[in-house]
Amino acid sequence: MEVLPRLIQGSFYGLVEDLKMDPAVRALGLFGSWVRGKGNISSDFDILVVDGSGLDYEYGKVEVRGGWLVDLQHIPLGWLREPVSPQLDYRFHEMVVLYDPVEVLGEAREFVERVFMSPRRVEARTDGLLATSEMYLSRASSALSRGDSETTFAYVGAGLTSAAVVLIDIAGVPVTRSQFVWSLRRACVRLDMEDVYRSYLILSRVSKVSRQEAEEIIKGFKTAWDGVRGFILDHGCVMDGLHGKVKRDVEYLINLPTLGGILTRVRGMIAMENNMEAVIYLRGWMLPLLEGFAWAILAVDGEKYDYTSLLRVVGGGDEVVREGALDVLGLSGVTERSAAEMLVGARELVGDLRLDRRRLVEFFIG
Repeated sequence: MEVLPRLIQGSFYGLVEDLKMDPAVRALGLFGSWVRGKGNISSDFDILVVDGSGLDYEYGKVEVRGGWLVDLQHIPLGWLREPVSPQLDYRFHEMVVLYDPVEVLGEAREFVERVFMSPRRVEARTDGLLATSEMYLSRASSALSRGDSETTFAYVGAGLTSAAVVLIDIAGVPVTRSQFVWSLRRACVRLDMEDVYRSYLILSRVSKVSRQEAEEIIKGFKTAWDGVRGFILDHGCVMDGLHGKVKRDVEYLINLPTLGGILTRVRGMIAMENNMEAVIYLRGWMLPLLEGFAWAILAVDGEKYDYTSLLRVVGGGDEVVREGALDVLGLSGVTERSAAEMLVGARELVGDLRLDRRRLVEFFIG
């Protein structure tokens, strides 16, 4: 395989052969840094696993095989039927098919390639992104109405990031988790919307992050992660009562190899002085980790989960986890007034993007 150095091709092919032995595996594809020509000795293998077991949701699993970190992303076989789910587009667009005995993955990939940059497909992808952004802002608004400014900030940040991907997509810039800030800047320059880039950095509170601050944020992330993992291990029996996707997502996030991969990447970013990139990257992992933790806390207490009280629930379960999360999410010293101002700014940005999206698609794509 040309995208991999000869030194590791043998180990990789052995991995693929092992995966093919599972009768539920219908197809395999490689995506991510190795396919983009950005892989190195510390990079993991991102493998898409088409799961024919009757699964109806996506989940991840990280393993170490032959000394290599392998990130297995399982998706339902049904998602490959036309029209292929738009949420698969970014991965399919760069994917190399590894195993596909009945060509189900190859046909789906060909479909995505035919329509990937068509105006209708871009609108479908970006509509989903804006809907996700608006969902997060709705949670933020509900949290603010309950006086939870920390949860407000957390979900506003998630909403802004989802909306920012809309511009990256329309500009035709690769959507990559580890180069998000750089991709957004390139997109905004290409679209002549640098003001949106600056607004994103200001609203996200990352525009002046120093290396020392980024290092402290790593410590906060590790502290929070340790607390969540400890709680889950102490209450493992409760996890069996959660929805399958929630359970698997939590297991994925508290896996030691997952943490190792996250820290390796983020320390590499800081070594290159990409401090803003490092912080945004860690926040992308922090929020789902906290949500999984909240599900587990309330399952132990026999209560129903409410996203709009996220940080309060987390603090009730473990104050140390909450403090670490505040450092990562940039929430220290947040007030109700500052949360309200951030929410207003985010709503304006997302609202303007919703109104302007079709014009941008028509001008730059159609």
